Amino acid sequence: IGLLWNLGESKGGVVGSSEANCRRVIQIARAMKAVVLCDDVDKGGLAKAKDYSGDGGTSGNMVQMLLTETSDPHSDTVYVFTFNRVPDLPELLRVGRMDFLGRVERPNPPTRHAIFIDHIEKRWKMAVDDAEALKRVAGTSTDGYTGAEIAHALVKRAAKRALARGDEIIRVADLEEFAKSFTPQIKNPQFMQDLKDMEAALSQFEPIGNLPMDAVEDTAKAGRARRLTGV
Repeated sequence: IGLLWNLGESKGGVVGSSEANCRRVIQIARAMKAVVLCDDVDKGGLAKAKDYSGDGGTSGNMVQMLLTETSDPHSDTVYVFTFNRVPDLPELLRVGRMDFLGRVERPNPPTRHAIFIDHIEKRWKMAVDDAEALKRVAGTSTDGYTGAEIAHALVKRAAKRALARGDEIIRVADLEEFAKSFTPQIKNPQFMQDLKDMEAALSQFEPIGNLPMDAVEDTAKAGRARRLTGV
């Protein structure tokens, strides 16, 4: 059983209510033996919990409750914490307290190719006019792109252009055109510096999320198989 826990929304306006909410979530998760996803802990008001945060120590109390729970060998609850910026929670994220520490890498060419295939075929129910050329776009043409940038800045625009033409075939030339005119976030100097700082802070985390570099053929074959079988 999976539960999504928004830590920020657990905070209440009455003294003691935040801790009570936190305790209630922990009790429910234990009873259900659930996997609890604590999403965006850097935005949940706990990122600076070890310091005074203007909330009378509430954030610190909530963190201490989580630390106690994640250290309890009798608890069957599995906690998963996600963040976009490194939260100031060394006690929670240190090696030994968490069984696994992973960082999602920016997609490499095979992963970008898989993202193209997934959004073109599953989201838009379309195909491309040149499968080989799509591999090229997924390579150097989109180096540094995030999955969201591929999905919205490229595929979505190309799909709408195809619909305007009255067909269901996305032209790779359109994808290439949009890739040349779009500036991905990684080209922003401030973002690039933030990314380097983040990668340095997470140097001990295991990289995850990318397909092997020789996986392009497999994703292309899978895409053709789905079209042939109608899946």
